[in-house]
Amino acid sequence: MVVLGATGRQGGAVAATLRADGRAVRAVVRDPSGQRAQALSA
Repeated sequence: MVVLGATGRQGGAVAATLRADGRAVRAVVRDPSGQRAQALSA
């Protein structure tokens, strides 16, 4: 599953829900070196 804007409010909620359901998520973000983007890769 690909989530656009995964570090924003809506995209982040979608990504978190999918991950909580055990799905693999690929996130598209503006700044991959940003704090929120780094948190997604953990």
